Amino acid sequence: SSSGKQGVIYQRLPMKPVNRLLDTKYYGTRSHDSPVAVVPPVVHIQGFQIKKTTRVTVRLVNYKSKPMRTHIVAPSSPYFGINNEHKKVRLVAGISEDIEIEFTPTEWRYYYDCIRIQIEGVENILIPIH
Repeated sequence: SSSGKQGVIYQRLPMKPVNRLLDTKYYGTRSHDSPVAVVPPVVHIQGFQIKKTTRVTVRLVNYKSKPMRTHIVAPSSPYFGINNEHKKVRLVAGISEDIEIEFTPTEWRYYYDCIRIQIEGVENILIPIH
């Protein structure tokens, strides 16, 4: 005998892995009183070609009189990558660290991502890429 009720099937969706570095930290653009400079502060990639890799370099400069520990968190999209992904860098006073960004587009459209820099004792920095 049929009761007329239809069964409900619940599908369990896969859980996104927790990334404590991204989920628990606040990131902002560099303020004027920050001891770390990002050159350029915003990355604009122009003149790219479909399915060809374009490389751009960003420089972190430590203006503080003592070394600082940093942690570089790579962009999350598959179109952008960096040469020092999830790299912990000791930024010596007065010295810079170059981050090479690789961009490989698959079609003509707008692309956006960012690099996150965690700096010990200083506000974390967000570097927009588009």
